[in-house]
Amino acid sequence: MPTIAFFATSPTPSTGSRGCMQHKQAALPGLVRRPDKMPRAFTLLLVAVFLAAAGANGQSCRTVGVITQINTQLSSFAAALQKTGLASQFDSASYVGTIFAPSDAAFSAYTGPQDTESLTRLLKYHVVPDKAWYIPSLTNGQVLETLLPGQTLRIDKTGYNAQVIASGEPTPANVVTSDVIACLAVVEIIDEVLIPASLVRAGICSLACSHNQGAADQGAATPM
Repeated sequence: MPTIAFFATSPTPSTGSRGCMQHKQAALPGLVRRPDKMPRAFTLLLVAVFLAAAGANGQSCRTVGVITQINTQLSSFAAALQKTGLASQFDSASYVGTIFAPSDAAFSAYTGPQDTESLTRLLKYHVVPDKAWYIPSLTNGQVLETLLPGQTLRIDKTGYNAQVIASGEPTPANVVTSDVIACLAVVEIIDEVLIPASLVRAGICSLACSHNQGAADQGAATPM
């Protein structure tokens, strides 16, 4: 009876090693292959660890409410938000919007009434909801819808310098401190209180617009 050579057709050691590896790759793709996904998974793990560590150390973003309370230029604005009850709207890290916040010097020149109802309408006119408008993203002549229904602001921009023009105040407000990041929102500090035309007619006016009331009355306004 002839002897059957079972290994007569076996590959050479080098070829056999390569064939064995190919067999393993085909049979166990989840274990041997996909080396391209390892760096991404490792990166995500590092990001997760970093965020967890940052949260544990209290290194979270600062909300609009926090920014207005700790910024030395915004003491009056922060007090007005508290008085009107609007502060709670800006305490969330998920809030998205742009706040044109008058400086303390701007509020010192404000001559209008400071009752809660008047201040609420006034402050809403300084808020552009739903988008954080950083100065580089604004364009000259751009019109922004505010939180006060039917009332808009217009942007006058040259290069990086931006001014905000209210419907009831011909004197533009200069952005004196720009792009203060507040989580998903942004705070732009301005040197004038913004007055909508409808509030000028109601007798609420800054020191500057008190001398330009006739011109302000020509601005479009929605009765409130």
